[in-house]
Amino acid sequence: MVNDKILNQYHTINCEKDQEEHLHFLVEKLENRMRSISSNPNIPTYNLLLMAALSMEDELHNSDNKLSDSLQENAAS
Repeated sequence: MVNDKILNQYHTINCEKDQEEHLHFLVEKLENRMRSISSNPNIPTYNLLLMAALSMEDELHNSDNKLSDSLQENAAS
């Protein structure tokens, strides 16, 4: 279990003992992404989380497309 601060709010997140360090890392990346989306403190945290999630989903989609294209190119060779 970790207790991390995201945008000045503490959140307790359950995880396996051996995953705590990785979860801290992910929380830090998420907070950095949220801060990069907006430095406006008046935007609700929920909205920033939603925008961060959509941004991550877009990156994952683009990565999947690139991998698929690369696999198709290799199969054609």
